[in-house]
Amino acid sequence: MAKARDSSSTKANNAALKNKVFGPVENARAERMHAKLLELISQPKPSAKTEDVDMETKGGKDGEDVSSKASLANATSTTQDKPSEAMDVDAISKLDQNQESYLEEKSQQSQIIHDFRYV
Repeated sequence: MAKARDSSSTKANNAALKNKVFGPVENARAERMHAKLLELISQPKPSAKTEDVDMETKGGKDGEDVSSKASLANATSTTQDKPSEAMDVDAISKLDQNQESYLEEKSQQSQIIHDFRYV
């Protein structure tokens, strides 16, 4: 019986807190957000045509720069491909061994512990 009385008084206290403390804070935040949105709405919209033209001109210049950089990168990378390929093969075998040991350890873990981690 005492629990029911305690819970009803707790509910009443929480409701009073919401009205007295948290209510004004939420109202002030809502007013700030409303003022900010009104300010954004009152600003003139930028014209879409000028943005498209600017993007096209920048894209053309950047596209040329990217292609010239790519051709330079290809020219320099052809001389360096042979040593890096030998190193890549060694790195892959070590990575595979690490992955295998990790998978073995993971399969040995108890599934009960694994299930309770995400609950």
